Amino acid sequence: MLIIRAYINGFIAKPFCRLAHSPIIGIFGDSTGVGAGASSPQKSLAGLIGNHYPNATIINKSIHGKKIKKTAKILEKHGNFDLIIICCVGIDILFLRNNNQIKKDLQKLFFIASQKSKNIFYITPLNVSLSTAIPRFLKKYYFNKSKQVGLIIEAESKNYPNITVINNLLIDNSDIPDYNTISCSDRVHPNDLGYLWIYNKIKSKLPNH
Repeated sequence: MLIIRAYINGFIAKPFCRLAHSPIIGIFGDSTGVGAGASSPQKSLAGLIGNHYPNATIINKSIHGKKIKKTAKILEKHGNFDLIIICCVGIDILFLRNNNQIKKDLQKLFFIASQKSKNIFYITPLNVSLSTAIPRFLKKYYFNKSKQVGLIIEAESKNYPNITVINNLLIDNSDIPDYNTISCSDRVHPNDLGYLWIYNKIKSKLPNH
């Protein structure tokens, strides 16, 4: 039931976009990039980034349900950006995509992104096993799967000094607020506090413009 609710939340979410001046910021990924679970687009990560850069143009091409491979294809069609924010991999983990394929898709995504901007943030979701939407008998499997993918991300990102990785797959309950406090009612997507928590993790690392 929670997974169905998560799908609906992702489908109805409206991405924060803004046509203004500089810097030019591109946001790519899945429903987290869209802002599913936030009370308004302004409360999503894209909205918080927009508030951080009040004169920026925000081009948000995130699409609900997109895997790494599709995100790379979408990014490839666009030009250069002053800053790129990428939020994806949760769908690949949830749908049990093969780790070797995830690695290949990440390699392509990181290569494409590195050609598009000098400033790239790749942000993962929390370990899927923390969600109460995951049945108890699957939690250990998803915990291990998430950790494995997190390590792949760490290894592949080392080839690109212009990519900053916020790897929430490798943290546990001791490193986060109460999961129910930072997730929305579907227990998959962040709520306003969840997006604020993500933003606070990156704001000191964001480039000055």
